Amino acid sequence: MSDLEEMTEEAIQSFERFMENQLNLYIERLKDAPDIPTTVLTEAHSLRSVQRDKKPDPPFLFKNWVNVYILYDSWDQMEMWIDIARGWMENAAVLAGMESLLEIAPEIEFNQRDGRLLRWLSERSRRNAQLIQGVTDEDVHMTLWDVVYEGHFSIKIATDALIDTYGFSKSRAETIARTEIISAGRAGQYHGDLQSGIVIGKRWRAALQERTRDHHRIADGQVVAFDEPFIVNGEYLMFPGDSSLGAGGGNTINCRCWYERILEGEELK
Repeated sequence: MSDLEEMTEEAIQSFERFMENQLNLYIERLKDAPDIPTTVLTEAHSLRSVQRDKKPDPPFLFKNWVNVYILYDSWDQMEMWIDIARGWMENAAVLAGMESLLEIAPEIEFNQRDGRLLRWLSERSRRNAQLIQGVTDEDVHMTLWDVVYEGHFSIKIATDALIDTYGFSKSRAETIARTEIISAGRAGQYHGDLQSGIVIGKRWRAALQERTRDHHRIADGQVVAFDEPFIVNGEYLMFPGDSSLGAGGGNTINCRCWYERILEGEELK
């Protein structure tokens, strides 16, 4: 197992513990919350009787109840996500950057305080923490609404539903950790190559596995100058997993692609 793979496994455990603490916190708040407004229960019953083929979105009054009594510190939760993810990402980026320079320019020491790298880490960790906590909040809303809508609400049933939801699952912790650590590792390599001063281009390489995205297969072999972005499925990425230019989750989540360096003296083709 490589150092980056070992770090990813440790990050999975760290994220899983954080999500478990979140879950326990929300369950305790659920137990202490006042009863759901009778008007919400009445509306759920009415909707269930007329919309049997499609479950409606939760009404405003219900979402407000969840926000006030359970999710009232989402901003603080997001800030904690930033702190925990940023630490793991920085470690991964520094490790990959050092290894990159050792391969092509061992006489150069990797500058882990490089402003461009720190800016990438800061923006990435904040942007993704917002997305992660946003998904968590939505999962709590919809999971509790499902219980209410089915007409069987109780603290026990609601608690069991939250425990079983994807939002707090180990598989989600794995997806988050692998996405962030691998992307940070790619960022570390990119900034290490940038600091070397001898990389003039890069070639996209897809993992070419069963689950490889079609547009990543199409991108396999794409060559660009080192300071130019790849164009993949209409989005711009400086390296696989990069979201700094606006690439979405369809291009970055669980991406296992990488790039090959093109060095001075080699042709950009």
